[in-house]
Amino acid sequence: MTSDVTWGTIWWGLVYAKRCWQQAWLTAGHSLGGALANLCAFDIAAAIKEAGATGERGEPITVSCYTFGAPRTGNTAFRSEYNALVPESWAVINDQVSACHACFCACS
Repeated sequence: MTSDVTWGTIWWGLVYAKRCWQQAWLTAGHSLGGALANLCAFDIAAAIKEAGATGERGEPITVSCYTFGAPRTGNTAFRSEYNALVPESWAVINDQVSACHACFCACS
């Protein structure tokens, strides 16, 4: 329920006001939370772009994402769009963790 309230607040700030007090958004997560952080960053960046929202002084709003031990999110089409919308994205992985190397054969 909390995420609905938060997203509603963000959406109102971006779409109706077309201004946002935040100049930068940062999402972060570990494991499955990292995959959700990727999706959240994508949603926020897409909403900012669609609304044409800017920061308090008219500057562009940046969205960044940091994940730790998260599986890959989406297919190649999603990855291309994600990289265009969220260029500052970092993934810290451990090559011994199976979640980071999960096979997404159906998505490719």
